[in-house]
Amino acid sequence: DPMQWDWRGQEREKFREIVEQDEAAIDRANVLLVYYTRPSIGTSMEILYAWERGKPVILVDDSRHEISPWLRYHAWRIVSTFEEAVNLIKHELCPYCPHTHSLSDRQDCGEFSEDPRPENQWRARLP
Repeated sequence: DPMQWDWRGQEREKFREIVEQDEAAIDRANVLLVYYTRPSIGTSMEILYAWERGKPVILVDDSRHEISPWLRYHAWRIVSTFEEAVNLIKHELCPYCPHTHSLSDRQDCGEFSEDPRPENQWRARLP
């Protein structure tokens, strides 16, 4: 949860801590869920950082802006609600979870491995 850190007003002095903390959080994550309300350099950098590490990026678009070709390219999926994003995580990502447990347990596991089918690679492009 990025909102647990409030760096407002400290960006100039704490830039290293901000970036390193964000990178560490992305490194620990299985998926990057982005709430996109307006263009942001920081958010774009986080998306690229996750994508370069093979993490699927789901962008919840709640903006009135045209989505950049760069964001479209690096997002695994772009949806309009958090409900859609959660369903993608539960039903498209979690079925490839490496743990051996029942399918019903997998829906809430949150860990997964890459789908071996080429058409479902994390870096698949949007139409």
